[in-house]
Amino acid sequence: MSLYDAPKSFVQRLRAYDPLLRIRWSDWEQRWRIERRITFGRSIDPGLFKESQYEEFVARCQGHIAVLYCQKEQLDTRVFFTLWMNDIQRQGGSKAVADRLEEEEAIYRTKSRAKWLDDVYVQAREKYDYMNAVRVVPESHRHSAPVGGMSTN
Repeated sequence: MSLYDAPKSFVQRLRAYDPLLRIRWSDWEQRWRIERRITFGRSIDPGLFKESQYEEFVARCQGHIAVLYCQKEQLDTRVFFTLWMNDIQRQGGSKAVADRLEEEEAIYRTKSRAKWLDDVYVQAREKYDYMNAVRVVPESHRHSAPVGGMSTN
């Protein structure tokens, strides 16, 4: 038996949003857990869970998986907005979301590599210019040196 029960109006709104969602208070974590019933479940190996994942194990045994965590005072429209923003079906399904994420990652890698190549080019150019700079003094200025040092005499 958990320490708190969610307000009935909130539970009704949650069920209206998605009938597969439920909310429960976790005494172990001291926060609300909004969980979704797994429709394609598999058997659970208790060895996969650490002691700190007690609530995950309990949820999986009951056929649910956590989708959102909330503090005690946060049961309001923010929950529904967060659920709506992160709804994979609203974003075109899991394949579309995965494709978009992979495309964004590829773009990031391309930009990151281009920046790295630019940095390498700049450093190489500086080294090349330094190594190929003329550092000889003409014969007529055999004993000249910068002011304050580097004299050969």
